[in-house]
Amino acid sequence: AWSKYRLGFVTPTVITSATNVTLPPAEFNPVVYKMVVPNSGGKEYFLFENRQAIGFDQGLTRFGTHGLAIYHVDDTVFTRNYWRPNEAENWKEFRSEGWRKAWTGETHYGISLVQADDQWDLEHAMFYWITPNVSSSLSGDLYPGMYNVTSFNSFTKPNSSNYYFWGGSEPKFGYSGVTVTNIQEVNGIITADMSFVPWTPTK
Repeated sequence: AWSKYRLGFVTPTVITSATNVTLPPAEFNPVVYKMVVPNSGGKEYFLFENRQAIGFDQGLTRFGTHGLAIYHVDDTVFTRNYWRPNEAENWKEFRSEGWRKAWTGETHYGISLVQADDQWDLEHAMFYWITPNVSSSLSGDLYPGMYNVTSFNSFTKPNSSNYYFWGGSEPKFGYSGVTVTNIQEVNGIITADMSFVPWTPTK
C-alpha cells in the first residue's frame, strides 16, 4: 500500500542552524529534513530521508541498500525543462562542471541521489553483485552504507558543493556550507548532526 509519504503529503523540516536529527524509516514515518543552499532563494537544496528495506521498499533487501538518502534538488531545472527528459551526466565531483550537456541544455539532474560511495553507478547505469542477493554495487549508495561513510560536507567525496555561484564568484566551486556529520544507523534509525559551516577565505 502507498503511504501518505509516497503520495507526497510530507512537509520537510527546514534546518537553519546546527541541529541533531533523528530519522525513522520514511516508509512509515514521513520525516524529511531540508537544507537550503544559502543565497539560492530556496531554488537549490538538499533533502534527507531514511530508506529501509520495509513496506514499499522491501525490495531493497536483496541489494543490501538502506540508510540515509541525500537528494540534491535544483528547482531551476524544472523551471527550464518541466516535463522534458533530463539526460545530463552529473557524476563528476563538482557537478557544476558537467562535461556533457543533455539535449535540453542541462548539465545536471533536477533531482540527484548523492551516492555515498562516490561511484555514481546510477548515472553510469552500472550494477554488480558483491554477495548475490545480499550486497551489491548499490549497497554503498546510502549513508553510512557498506563503506561506513559518516560525513557529508564541502570537502568529502561526494561533496555538498552547489551548482551555481549563488553567493558570488568566491569560492570557485560554489561552496554551500551544508554539513552533515556523525551519521549513524542503529536498528533502522538514522541520527546525524546538521549544520551550515561558513566559508573561510584561505588568504
